[in-house]
Amino acid sequence: MQKILIKNIKGLVQAGEEIPLIRKGKDMQELPIVKNAFLYLED
Repeated sequence: MQKILIKNIKGLVQAGEEIPLIRKGKDMQELPIVKNAFLYLED
């Protein structure tokens, strides 16, 4: 199993629990961003 750690991400955009698949128009004014994020991936 491959494991990947990506750290020191300045801003992870569109992160959260209830994120719509498409954002356009006025919805683009409210983009959730996780600052100083990391991702841990397992295959």
